[in-house]
Amino acid sequence: MFRYLPLIFALVSTQAPAAEPAAGWKTELESGKKALAAHDYAEATARFRSALAQAEAAPGEEAGVLESLRACATSLRLQSRFEDAGQLLNRAVPVATKLSGETSLELASVLSELAGIERTLGHRMEALALLQKAVLIRESRTEGLEDLARDLTSLARLRVALGETAAARPALVQALSAWERAVAPDDLRLLPVLDELAAIHRDSAEYSEAEPLYVRALMIREAALGPDASELLATMDSLAYVYFGQKKYSDAEPVYERLLSLWEASTGPDHLMVAVTLDKMAEFYAAQGRYEEAEPLVTRSLAIRSRWLIASMNQTGRVQLMQARFSEAEALYERALRIGDDLKVADEVMDPVLRVYAKLLRELKRPEEAAVLEQRVKAAGIRKGEREGLRPSPVRLP
Repeated sequence: MFRYLPLIFALVSTQAPAAEPAAGWKTELESGKKALAAHDYAEATARFRSALAQAEAAPGEEAGVLESLRACATSLRLQSRFEDAGQLLNRAVPVATKLSGETSLELASVLSELAGIERTLGHRMEALALLQKAVLIRESRTEGLEDLARDLTSLARLRVALGETAAARPALVQALSAWERAVAPDDLRLLPVLDELAAIHRDSAEYSEAEPLYVRALMIREAALGPDASELLATMDSLAYVYFGQKKYSDAEPVYERLLSLWEASTGPDHLMVAVTLDKMAEFYAAQGRYEEAEPLVTRSLAIRSRWLIASMNQTGRVQLMQARFSEAEALYERALRIGDDLKVADEVMDPVLRVYAKLLRELKRPEEAAVLEQRVKAAGIRKGEREGLRPSPVRLP
């Protein structure tokens, strides 16, 4: 028996190296995944490249080659190294085809990932072709309905971006149908499709077709995010618009009122988007001949825009003063003051402009004009102090 030991040892020594490459790439791949989970992308990339080299060197390890290519591409994409990631995914396409076949879901996934890279790089037509191939594969299979819905959504949105609205419509309808079969009716993943399809109908003045889509999108967002979430703003704005377009005034009015309240709560009462909403509401009331309700909205909008304009002009003037461009700054502040006076902007709002302009006028040896502005600043401060002083006591007296 002992005479066979050298032969046994020889067989073991010759067979062991054949197993090492397979074990090696798997170890490196797992190390790369751990580094990726820890957001150490450089280490993850190095590990994945090592796994790829070892898998390619091992006979019959195409599955390891494919997994390493895709994992490394993911790591590179997270580092915004999109061209490098695309090169690896291009290498993965023939490997997936050889390994699983031309109609495999594995190949469809690689094509989808590569399409995302191409779109990021601005190669829209290349991305479109890849997505079309992925969709054709997925449509031939009964499993992977969510992935089909996702690819259809990406394909349709890409067509929208390319201005191919006519081709985008059926793709969006198909994507919506796929999502409805794959997920719950209030799933957030329905929203991109609902939003895109509704926008196409809205922009084509097909308001009756857009309405139920926006209603549904609003209900999904409300259920998931709450009735006061800022994410509702765009949907509410569009829903009010399509109600208005259909002359469904009684339906549109509460949506506009809610939209205004939500903007005020989200951004404050003096934000420019509040002014934009006020303008839309004024137009809505004017279209019905309700001018008494429209006029105060326009007035408030003008006041908001005036404050923003004055503040912007003051900032521009300050930059000019920092550059010692005194004549340009003086002309700008003179214009800002005239605009504020014409629009009857309160001196409390004009205070920063008045202060800087007065100081500039004194530098320009125009003390009489500066004194007038300084008096306005002082009077505004007194009025503000009077208002603050007239507040009731914070403590109720016995």
